[in-house]
Amino acid sequence: MNTIKKLTLGSIVLGASLLATALTANQCYAITYNVNRSWSNGFRNASLSGTVDILVGNYILTEGFSNPFTNIALLLTTPDGTFSLDGLNNRLVSGTGQFLITADSTSLVFNTVNFNGENPADLLFTEAGTGRVLYAIGSDGSPQFEVSLTRRTILSNNLSFPTTFGTAIAVPWETDALPVFFTTIVFGCGLWAKRKFAQKNNKVNRKSAITFLNLRECDGCDLFLIDTEENKLLASKASGNI
Repeated sequence: MNTIKKLTLGSIVLGASLLATALTANQCYAITYNVNRSWSNGFRNASLSGTVDILVGNYILTEGFSNPFTNIALLLTTPDGTFSLDGLNNRLVSGTGQFLITADSTSLVFNTVNFNGENPADLLFTEAGTGRVLYAIGSDGSPQFEVSLTRRTILSNNLSFPTTFGTAIAVPWETDALPVFFTTIVFGCGLWAKRKFAQKNNKVNRKSAITFLNLRECDGCDLFLIDTEENKLLASKASGNI
């Protein structure tokens, strides 16, 4: 296989490899989820908005868990004002209680199992700078809930788990990988076309390299048709080919 063919085939294989790598790598990076929740108690309203980042996967949070989120940037709005949340507190997942997180390419889903009044499964979000718990979501029994816990106002909302906490806003892997893939394929096709053009051009050049030479000193002939590129005799007057 000549060099051009190898390069062309290699570029196609490389493009396919990049595509597969991008698809696999998508499972290794944090996805950003948009959070947009709201609830009310009578005439008092509360909302939670912003984003959270977490690696794609399934998480089982038990007593003493470590924060699985790579970034939390939420705003909690209540009649007491707007508060920035950027952390978690793990003290209310204990005993048999488990808080489950499913993070996939489309949504962030929360669930709770094995909970009761003595074994809570509550995820607590804390205020930036102070560490105060201002928002909680989870299960201590029935009903399951989410609640804002600001200065003078406690606003709760009954939930049914599993519940979708956020929706993915990360750039799909196709957006990142496909331009690289097609650029690589186009590069390979360009090499192939260049080779074909070079072959055609070479034929023209070889035709121009076939030259008549008048060699008077040669016995029995005075005209040769030779290929000057390959120094090869094609025909001569003496042999009757010309």
